Amino acid sequence: NNGLTVYYAGNAEYKARIIGDDGNPESEGKNVAVLIDNKMQNLKTDKNGFVTVRIDSNFKVGTHSIEIRYNGASAKNKVVVKHLVSLKSASVKKSGKKLVLTASLAKVNGKYLKNKMIVFKFKGKTYKAKTNSKGVAKVSIKKSVLKKLKVGKKVAYQATYIKDTVKKTAKVKR
Repeated sequence: NNGLTVYYAGNAEYKARIIGDDGNPESEGKNVAVLIDNKMQNLKTDKNGFVTVRIDSNFKVGTHSIEIRYNGASAKNKVVVKHLVSLKSASVKKSGKKLVLTASLAKVNGKYLKNKMIVFKFKGKTYKAKTNSKGVAKVSIKKSVLKKLKVGKKVAYQATYIKDTVKKTAKVKR
C-alpha cells in the first residue's frame, strides 16, 4: 500500500493487499482491522486479497492516518485531502464601484468542473454562482454594501462547494 493525495470529494480509493504467511495474497472474506484516524473499522478482503477504503466527502480537508492490521502485522500510511475550492484574494475598497469575488474548482480527472454551484459569503450575506467551462465562479458585491464598511477593519469572506469551505479576510481600504 502507498500514501495517497486526493481532492475533497474526489471519491478515490485507498487499497492495501493482504499477504498471508505463505507469501500469497489472502483469499476472499478475511477480516482485516483498519484504523482511520484511530477509529477502528473491520473490512473484508476481496477475491484478490485487497482491502479497499473509499476516500469520499466524509474525509475532511487535511492529513489522515490509515493503519491496516492483519495477523499481527501492520502498515501505516497517510492520506492527504486537499481543498477542491480555491478563493482568490480580494482587495476591498470602501470607495470602489463593486467588488468581484472569484473562486475556482480544481480539475478532477483532468476535467474542469462546470455548472457547479459555489456559495460565497461576504459580510454575513450569501451569494451564489455557478462555475463556467473553466471551473471559475464570480460574484459581484454592489457599491451599496461596500459603502457600509469601515476603513481599517477586517472583513471576512468565504467560498463553499459541497462541504469544502475556504475562508479569507481582507482589510478595508479607502
